[in-house]
Amino acid sequence: MPGTNKILVIGGSVAVVCLTAVVLGIGWMQYVSFNQEQERIAQEKAAAAQMEAVMVVTAECRDLTRVVNQTTVFMADFESEIQTFSTNAANVSDLGDIKTAASQYITAVNQVETNLSGLEGDLQAVPLSTETLTQFRDSYVEVVQGFGTALNEAGDAMQLVATVDAASQLPERIEQSQQNTLAAVAKIEGLSQQESSLISDVNVFCEEANIQKVESQLGS
Repeated sequence: MPGTNKILVIGGSVAVVCLTAVVLGIGWMQYVSFNQEQERIAQEKAAAAQMEAVMVVTAECRDLTRVVNQTTVFMADFESEIQTFSTNAANVSDLGDIKTAASQYITAVNQVETNLSGLEGDLQAVPLSTETLTQFRDSYVEVVQGFGTALNEAGDAMQLVATVDAASQLPERIEQSQQNTLAAVAKIEGLSQQESSLISDVNVFCEEANIQKVESQLGS
């Protein structure tokens, strides 16, 4: 019966080869399926991470905008005070009226300086992790500090008029006050341009973040 045994041995070998091929085939299919699943999971994680990052940026944009927009309130008050000063200055009749109007101007300037100092502190307190927003915040703080310095110089300029002792000193004091005020105004104009550029850049950045947020939500 050796031939029978030989045939059986050969048949067993073929069966082993076939079974091995099947096992390897199943293993390959499982490997491919596993890789596809892992790729899908990785894509979902990447999308979730991107969405989370966008949400962080939009939240930080909102917080920073809320703080910066505080200026609209106290600058409106400052503008109103300056308009009142201008009206009073146009109707002065004696040295006392001039000094009173000048003092009102100084009070208004001091108040906005105090508000700017508070704004600076509020800006520094905003927790930020986004590099672009952090750079904006730091640059904007420098602008705010510049505004405060320039306004302080404007207040000092008007102090020359507020502290005048005699009407005979007025022409010289007023001329010096105007020169110093114009120098302060020039600084404020330059700072205003910087501020406008900074705000424009950060608005574009935050708007792009909002667009990405919407697109991510629509795609989810």
